Amino acid sequence: MAGISRQKLLSWGLFKQVSKEEIVDKNILNIDLPKDLRMEEIIEKWLKNNGIKSNDILQSWLKDRGFNIEQWKKFVLRDYKWRMWCREKFDKDLSSYYLKRKPLLDLVTYSLVRVKNEDLAFELYMRILDKEEELSELSTKYSEGPESKFGGIIGPVTLKQTHPSLAKLLLISKKNQLWPPKKIDNWWIIVRLEKIKNTEFNEEIKSFLSYELGENFLRKESDAKEEELNLINNKKINN
Repeated sequence: MAGISRQKLLSWGLFKQVSKEEIVDKNILNIDLPKDLRMEEIIEKWLKNNGIKSNDILQSWLKDRGFNIEQWKKFVLRDYKWRMWCREKFDKDLSSYYLKRKPLLDLVTYSLVRVKNEDLAFELYMRILDKEEELSELSTKYSEGPESKFGGIIGPVTLKQTHPSLAKLLLISKKNQLWPPKKIDNWWIIVRLEKIKNTEFNEEIKSFLSYELGENFLRKESDAKEEELNLINNKKINN
């Protein structure tokens, strides 16, 4: 933070972010990359992790951040080293953390009808229950969300990607279980779990979870630094 005071960063609302970057730099200082690792592999993984699927999207990303190609490559390399550090640091915690996070990582596919009228929602539910019409047909006709274009089908997605209230419902659902209309926000929804795909404890998931633990670590460390700075400032004011 040379040249910019911590108080100034606090006033800009940037202290935590800059603090996190300092912590990353400190921890990756002695990280050595495997000698046989190619930069192309590192870049490929970075693009995948950040959902950048075309050169146009990448160019837009670089422009928004003011990066040239060489600066971006250094940024990508730094990110790779941080992920290496996270994997090594939290490796022993991954099994238990995986079991804790697994329900929200599994991929679900479900059918949905959502309308704003309560009476209509219950009428549609009874039609499905009595097998008068298929949920897919009713969603196409009546659903007021984008799922109407796909016969009510949503997914596969993780529960983390769904509304928290809907996620709780799907979490306790059995396959093909149809739920009576539930009110979520301004909608009345009818939902049915179609299938669930269990997330395996593979290398990709291990990398994802270790990075997530790294983010938690950065948050706690930067919070502690901010609290320490606030205590110092309060002492100065009181004195």
